Amino acid sequence: MAKILLGIALVVMLATAALGFLAKGNIDKLQTSLKDAGNKVTNAERNLATAKSDLKKKEEELTAATSKVEEKDKELIAQKAQMDDLTKKIADATTAMEAKTTELAAANAKLASMTPTTPQVDGQPKDPIIEQMKAEVAKAQAEAAESKSLVDALTQQKKAVEDKMVALEQYKRTRELSIQRPGLSGRVLAVNAGWNFVVLSVGDKQGAVMNASMLVVRGGSPIAKARITSVEPSTSIADIIPGSMVKGTSVQPGDTVVFEGRTGTTQPTAPTSAALPVR
Repeated sequence: MAKILLGIALVVMLATAALGFLAKGNIDKLQTSLKDAGNKVTNAERNLATAKSDLKKKEEELTAATSKVEEKDKELIAQKAQMDDLTKKIADATTAMEAKTTELAAANAKLASMTPTTPQVDGQPKDPIIEQMKAEVAKAQAEAAESKSLVDALTQQKKAVEDKMVALEQYKRTRELSIQRPGLSGRVLAVNAGWNFVVLSVGDKQGAVMNASMLVVRGGSPIAKARITSVEPSTSIADIIPGSMVKGTSVQPGDTVVFEGRTGTTQPTAPTSAALPVR
């Protein structure tokens, strides 16, 4: 009987040890799983903080870029006003130059009719009327030359203003193309595999702009990149960027599209704002 009880006790002890071993293994697994879950939470929190930081940065960039475009709009309006003023001054100066040229031609004709055909003998008294006409002709010549110089100077100033307006327009267009609203997303409405383009559900009203780079996403993973080539009020057309497609996949209607980033890596150089002199 004692042997039986001893055997039972031994079996119980072995069973208890086995259960303890199994329990420890389960506890170790649970602790490892808990640690992995904690790491995932930490990584997720870190990624969320990074995403929030990136979003804030892009919003600040958007605000700065929009402010810059508005500033250039005001400068462009001022340049257009200066252009209109110069155009009027050139028209007035041209009218004055034409009048002086006509006056000079009339004075030359009158002087020619009054000048004697025979050469004047040295010591002979000069005709005061002819001398007066010569003075008037010289004055008319000087005024005509001055009028022409004014027209030339105003024309050069107008050309400088025109060049600056072109630079401002180019800068403004470049800035506008570089502005894309953070968080812009939509979906693929249609796919044309033959011509390698897609129709997107985002347009001008949603903040889409020409040349913006978009990521095509499926199941949370990017499968291709597309660049917007045409923007309508509520839709846009984008070309699939060659070589960006993940092997073994194809873009399908319903795929998500998200804004990838700014359309360019360089910032446009702002034209100088030095005032042009106006006479």
